[in-house]
Amino acid sequence: MKKVLILIAVLLLTACSAKNISWQDVQADYDSLSKEAIAAAEENADFLTADYQALLNDILSGVNNLEAGVKQEEQDTARSLYANAAKLEALVASFNNEEASRLNDLAGKLKELVKAAYEKSSDFKDAKNSLISLTQEILEDDLSGVQKKKKILWAEVKDEYEQLVQTTIENLPAPKEVSEAQLELYKNVILSNYEDLSNGVNQDNKEAADMIYEAATALHEYTYRLNSVEADKVNRFAIGACQYVEECYGEKIDDPDYDFLTTVTEARKWTLSLWNELVKLLNM
Repeated sequence: MKKVLILIAVLLLTACSAKNISWQDVQADYDSLSKEAIAAAEENADFLTADYQALLNDILSGVNNLEAGVKQEEQDTARSLYANAAKLEALVASFNNEEASRLNDLAGKLKELVKAAYEKSSDFKDAKNSLISLTQEILEDDLSGVQKKKKILWAEVKDEYEQLVQTTIENLPAPKEVSEAQLELYKNVILSNYEDLSNGVNQDNKEAADMIYEAATALHEYTYRLNSVEADKVNRFAIGACQYVEECYGEKIDDPDYDFLTTVTEARKWTLSLWNELVKLLNM
């Protein structure tokens, strides 16, 4: 009889201890959890499509298992989901495209679902089903636009670019032989490729960085000796393009006049008359 009473007492204590806890009880802990997940995400040099798919499948599994009313001893699923949401936000933070927007939206809704589970929100079930559908949809998306790849640092390629500058200058046509079309082509190479480097330079987009630096070197070489407003504009654009490439390699640009994106806007408006003027000066 004594053993039965002890067992009943243990069961009652267990039942009392397994009570639901509120979001307010755990919010501070989850703020710390989020910071840890973000730091871990930032340490990933590479995060490819397959990694996103694995993360999304992990999220999908967790959402399926999450129920309204989170008990003190049963927080693993909720904590894992919240950490994955924070990780996802950190991974896509530097991207500005539709895939990043959808993943960021998913992460935000996932955090809200975890909060709703603690609060036993009346719309928890609908939010859960909606999130399951959204995750399944995104799993079918092309996630190549948010792949994080190991970035190359300027120190690793500085000598290579010094050689590129030298080779480019040596192989340029003589000033009197260059045409308006060729000068404009250099400009277009820069304008067509600079956005590809916005998230840094890696092995996949290094060729674009090389092309920009080569074209900018050519424009600089043709214009830095000329004395005219048009030549100054083009030369400033060329210098800024080289600095932009270096910045995309992670180099800090100390030049107070550096404002490449402004010169890009200006360069898009240049007309054939500007190149005609430069060719005349180069033929003098």
